[in-house]
Amino acid sequence: MLYRPPQTAAPVLPVEASRMKSPNLHTPFDSTRKSLSPLVPSPPSFFKRLDSYIHVNALRAWDVFAAMDMNNNKRITLEELLDGLHQINFHVSPTDQSDLVEWMHDAVDADGLTFKEFALALKLRSSMASPQRAKPPPSKQRQCT
Repeated sequence: MLYRPPQTAAPVLPVEASRMKSPNLHTPFDSTRKSLSPLVPSPPSFFKRLDSYIHVNALRAWDVFAAMDMNNNKRITLEELLDGLHQINFHVSPTDQSDLVEWMHDAVDADGLTFKEFALALKLRSSMASPQRAKPPPSKQRQCT
């Protein structure tokens, strides 16, 4: 028979009050509410237009990504991205193009943009540029007597 040491429960460490700011499971922690880390540059502004273009033309982000991925390595290089945008007749201005080059140099690996990063850039940029919706003022209804 093998000797097994007695099982002791692992000590439960208290969570710091500053880290635990979520009152329940339905509201996220403060760290998940932040839109972007200050260390990660935000995607270029044309991603908002690209997201709108994809939705208006009834395309799917994955189909656009797959069409741009010429060598099927599940990553898009800068050249593939620019060529793919040209193929779907999406105009990129020279300033947008320079912003894209800078963003891909700073935020994306040298081997290219993954679909996850592509989709995240679409959604982050469209949500960053969207203003918060204000609640409409309550309408006054006439009461018939």
